[in-house]
Amino acid sequence: MKRFNLSMVCIFAILGGCTSETSSDLLKTQAIQADFKVSSNGQRTKVVAELNVGDTFGSNVELSEGDKLLVEVNGKRSALTKDTDFLDIDYEGRFSDTQDNTLFGISLLRKSEKEAKASVTLPANFSILTPVSTDKILYNQDITIELDTIDKLSSTELVLHYSCDNTNGGTVSGSYATSLNDATSFFNLHTLNLIDAALLIDLKNCNLDVVINRYRIGDISENFANFSQIKGEQTRAVKNIDFTF
Repeated sequence: MKRFNLSMVCIFAILGGCTSETSSDLLKTQAIQADFKVSSNGQRTKVVAELNVGDTFGSNVELSEGDKLLVEVNGKRSALTKDTDFLDIDYEGRFSDTQDNTLFGISLLRKSEKEAKASVTLPANFSILTPVSTDKILYNQDITIELDTIDKLSSTELVLHYSCDNTNGGTVSGSYATSLNDATSFFNLHTLNLIDAALLIDLKNCNLDVVINRYRIGDISENFANFSQIKGEQTRAVKNIDFTF
C-alpha cells in the first residue's frame, strides 16, 4: 500500500523544467522505451503512448516523418496524434470501444528501423455501488466499497485522494493506494492514517475521491527498450465525498 501527503504543492517543474525531445530518426527501436496506457471509463477509451530514450528518465521521443503510432481495434486502424504540454510529449487517441475484453493493438511503424508492436485487452466493465458522492462520512468511520462485478483476470487498485482547507488559508492534500481482491471491501480513513494526526485540528472543508482502477498488463515486443509496458484499464471514480472529523 502507498500513502502520500502534500501540505504545500510545489511544482518545481513549472519554475525550471522544460520539454526535452529527441527525434525518432536518430534512434534504433531498441533505444525507445514505450509506456502505453489504454484506459476506459465505460463511455470511451483513451489511448496514451509515451516514448522515451532508454528509460522513463530519458528525453521524450518525437516521431519523425515516416514514423507513426497506429492503433487497431475491432478491425479499424487509426493514428495517434501528438499532444504536448509544458512537461512532455505523448501521443493520444480516443475510441468508442469499451466492451469487456476488447483487444487493442498498437504498432510503432518505422521508416528505416525495426517496427514494434504491443497489445492488451480491456478488463471487464464495472460500477461502484457504494459509496456515492452524496455520502457524508466521518474520518473515523468504516466505509464500504462495493462493486457490481469482479474480474479474476485483472488486478484491482483502490486509490483515495483527499483535499482539505487549513486555518492558514492553504490546502492540504494527499493520496493512498492499495489493492482490492473482492467485490466488497472496507476501509477507515483514521485506521489508514490517511492524514497526519498533528494536522487534523487545523483542517476543514474536506472531500474525498474514491478511484477504482481495474487493470491488465499486456504483451509488448522485445524490439522496444527494456521495461516497456502496455496496460489496459477500466477506471471508475466517486468524487467530492464530504468527510469531517
